[in-house]
Amino acid sequence: MVIVLGILFLVVGLSGCEELLDRYTIHAPYSYIKSYQNGGGIFLVNMTPRFAFKGNVSLTCNASEHLHVELTNERLSEDSPVSEILIRPDNLTRIGLHDIELTASDGRNLKKLTLQVNISNCSIGAPSDYVIGKRNVFMQWLEREYPDFDNISNQDWFAYMTYAEILVVEHWTFLSSEWEMRVCCHITIPPHNWSMLRLRKRGDIEPMFAAKCDYNGTLYEIPVSDYPTLFGY
Repeated sequence: MVIVLGILFLVVGLSGCEELLDRYTIHAPYSYIKSYQNGGGIFLVNMTPRFAFKGNVSLTCNASEHLHVELTNERLSEDSPVSEILIRPDNLTRIGLHDIELTASDGRNLKKLTLQVNISNCSIGAPSDYVIGKRNVFMQWLEREYPDFDNISNQDWFAYMTYAEILVVEHWTFLSSEWEMRVCCHITIPPHNWSMLRLRKRGDIEPMFAAKCDYNGTLYEIPVSDYPTLFGY
């Protein structure tokens, strides 16, 4: 009986040590996106320290060279816990599913995440004048009504279709050094030709603001959760 109890305490003790060694967690809010040749995409990764862990976590990615993967933050910490994984598939990217293997290490423990990009067989150019016009209306309104966005139109933007092969409602992402701006437009006639905007500050996990423009030009803030998303992102 004494031996059995001793073994039990030893197992529990070792389990506790293993738990203490698990000093951080790595989480991606979504692990799948759609893209296309000469398009774009973005994943978000968040590190959460455990047991008052104060060290750094290094990130590396393994993926097809044709995806042109870029990590915006390769060294996560309690003060800087978020990284973005950007992709810009070139015109030689294979159609179909691609894995991106993300490895995190604090020097003692490795953690891995597998992210997937589905490259669609479609040809998509730049956003139309209609979409750009809707985006510009939002930006002018933001600068006029919200001091926090007073410089948003003075940015360099990289644009790509958020969801390839989706018709009727077009979804576009615009990336600058400061913002991820999503715009969706119902491409139809009044009174159904609404548009919406969503903003996330680069380096944050959650979007911070959303707005809608009705068919008659009325603009107003909406809950971020009301902005439509597909495929979990």
